Amino acid sequence: MVPSLVFAGQHWSPDALRALADRISRSLNALGVKEGGMVAVMMKNCPSYVAAVIACRRASVYLVSINWHFKAAEAGYLLADSGAQVFLCHEDLVPQVQAG
Repeated sequence: MVPSLVFAGQHWSPDALRALADRISRSLNALGVKEGGMVAVMMKNCPSYVAAVIACRRASVYLVSINWHFKAAEAGYLLADSGAQVFLCHEDLVPQVQAG
């Protein structure tokens, strides 16, 4: 089941969220993430984060949620310790974690 979502005044229908989650799930598979794999996600609260959570569930992979307030060393530790194969991150957060 996929929820309906209202974010920043924009309505996301279940079909729109499902379509985004399906694209993310297919991309994870194309990157070689298999069932039981690890995907790290560092995003602010937004529809893309919800879609990433749904996509990981559909792909049967574990989601490692990294707080977007973390600095490079903190995020880097979680990435290394989790064994995440893929890191999903908002573009504007990349500079804050790049050194990690």
